[in-house]
Amino acid sequence: MTNKINLQNQNISGEKKGNISWVQCSFCESWFHSTKELIEMKTVDLHCPNCHAEFKPDKSKKIIIA
Repeated sequence: MTNKINLQNQNISGEKKGNISWVQCSFCESWFHSTKELIEMKTVDLHCPNCHAEFKPDKSKKIIIA
């Protein structure tokens, strides 16, 4: 069963299938698994591991990889 989840951070979108939460990368728009705690954070931009590798170190400190 797929349910849209209410995300408190407006920069990300996601859905839940069963017990697995998926979020969409803010850059490449690919989907990846995430935890409920990360999704509920209000001030975080979620990026997939592939896009994270392209960030400079000073920017990557502000980004959480899920």
